[in-house]
Amino acid sequence: TGLPAGFILAVTFLTGGENDGDGLSDADEAVFGTNPVDAGSRFVLSLAYQTPAPGMLRLSFPTQTGRNYVVESCTDFSDWRDEATYPGTGSQQIADFPVSPAEPTRFYRIHTTLQ
Repeated sequence: TGLPAGFILAVTFLTGGENDGDGLSDADEAVFGTNPVDAGSRFVLSLAYQTPAPGMLRLSFPTQTGRNYVVESCTDFSDWRDEATYPGTGSQQIADFPVSPAEPTRFYRIHTTLQ
C-alpha cells in the first residue's frame, strides 16, 4: 500500500449525532472545525442589510485556520454560484455583497473545504 511499516490509518465517519446540544450535528461541526462536545463552539452566521452602506449585505462568520470558506448565492435554490472564497484565519470574517433591486430575492450559503 506504500505506507511505512507500523503506520496505522484510522478514518471515522460521523453519522450526524449531536453530542453537545447546540443544534449542529457532530458531522457539521467537524466540517466547520468546531468542537462537537462543546456547545459554545459552533458556526454562527450573522447578516446585516444596509451595512456598511445602502444597498449592501454584510455576512459575518467565524473561521478556523486550515479551512477555506466559500460564500455562494442563488435566486432559486438550484443554480448556486461562488461569490467569494476566504481563507480561515481563526478570526471572524466579514463579507460585503451588493444587493440588486433587479434580484429582490437572493439566498446565501457557506461551505468549507480543507486548505
